[in-house]
Amino acid sequence: MSSAGETPVSFARRPPLFWSRILLVLAIAGAVMVDAIILPQPWRGIERQLLLALRWPALAVLVLLLLAGLVLLVITSRSIPELPVVAAEEPRLDRPRLTTGRSEVRVVTLDGLEPGSGATTLAFNLAVAIAADGEKPADAEADRAVRPACLLAESPLTTALGLDPRPLEERLAERPWDVRSDVVRLGVRHASGCVLFCLSGDRQPGDGVRRLIEQLDHHFDAVLIDGAVTEPDRNLALDRSHLLLLVALPTRRSVEAAGRWIERVWGTRNETTTVMVVNRVPAWPPPPRELVLALHHLVLLPDEPRVPAFDRRGLPWSLDERLSVTLQLTRLTRLLFPTLTVGGKRHAA
Repeated sequence: MSSAGETPVSFARRPPLFWSRILLVLAIAGAVMVDAIILPQPWRGIERQLLLALRWPALAVLVLLLLAGLVLLVITSRSIPELPVVAAEEPRLDRPRLTTGRSEVRVVTLDGLEPGSGATTLAFNLAVAIAADGEKPADAEADRAVRPACLLAESPLTTALGLDPRPLEERLAERPWDVRSDVVRLGVRHASGCVLFCLSGDRQPGDGVRRLIEQLDHHFDAVLIDGAVTEPDRNLALDRSHLLLLVALPTRRSVEAAGRWIERVWGTRNETTTVMVVNRVPAWPPPPRELVLALHHLVLLPDEPRVPAFDRRGLPWSLDERLSVTLQLTRLTRLLFPTLTVGGKRHAA
């Protein structure tokens, strides 16, 4: 019986060392049989005389020895740990292709090119990363921390976070033309320090959403907006944002949606303030070239199968340095908000 905490190794999934030992025992037994029976004189050894003298008892002894060896190997090999099984190869991704030195960025909209692209979880995790690791520049107010806000569309993630869109929607419905500064009090403060707001994704955006974004921009150091909030008014994401992140998946469906966005971006001369973010990139095949070459700015985020478990529990994965996607997201956040020196605390080395 295996000891407590030890994971038993099934016979069907023994390590290669176990099977090599069995093959060694069988090879030795086969060599003895060949030497005793098949080989002619003078290469035949004393084994043949022993077999001729003992006959069937000798065969029985040989079989018993083989069985004893196999049983011994099975017993001793239980202490050999099973080799880890790699579910998927981790992709090798280049650093984000995003230039710095632009004017200060405060409002960033993340628009998903297809359902499930991850725009909502990226917006939330960017806000958490800024709140947890952001630092104000030396010439700024030293007596307060960085204050990011995140405006999310209602989703399973917002449900896990305990966000209710009704108070904010009722407030915007009362006087959409006059959204005052006290609307920021309807936000929910997250444990990381960011403030979360929630709206239904199927509502019609109007003046209320525009004025809400203006108030958030005025009261917070950084504002992350889930693009589902601004649908179907696509111009709202371009008009009220300093940067637009198009979140795609490495699929043909995202390529088709990106084509419609690219026409609008280049037509309004917003190509320098638009970033293509290809999410869940596997080790192979590479993402479509139409996405990689669509814009000047490009960010690739690796496929991380543990991210959905974080989202279901309403936990930020951007603080878990064991995940490969966290490192890439930290690089992206530093480039998006260079004045906040994001990641300086954890990655000072």
